[in-house]
Amino acid sequence: MKNSKIKKQKKEIQDTDTFEPDWLYDKPSDNKEPYTDEEIELFVEGFIDAHSDTQAWKETVRKLGKEEARQQLRDGFKHTDTRKNRKIPSVH
Repeated sequence: MKNSKIKKQKKEIQDTDTFEPDWLYDKPSDNKEPYTDEEIELFVEGFIDAHSDTQAWKETVRKLGKEEARQQLRDGFKHTDTRKNRKIPSVH
């Protein structure tokens, strides 16, 4: 982004008492489809990257094995997906 554009945006922010980005009012219901398996896998990878050096993760892998521990993460992310029970129109 160009410096002049950044300066303009900063000025606009300073000119208002409260700056509220557009995404602040995006409704969560706009996302109607459950997470895809690929998205769930990204969540799992991110979780493991962030927690792989923790004692809790190491203990889980020791007890369950690496693949079963990963599967439990997948199942947990799917279970907490608030969009999973929404009806998705089928395409015929």
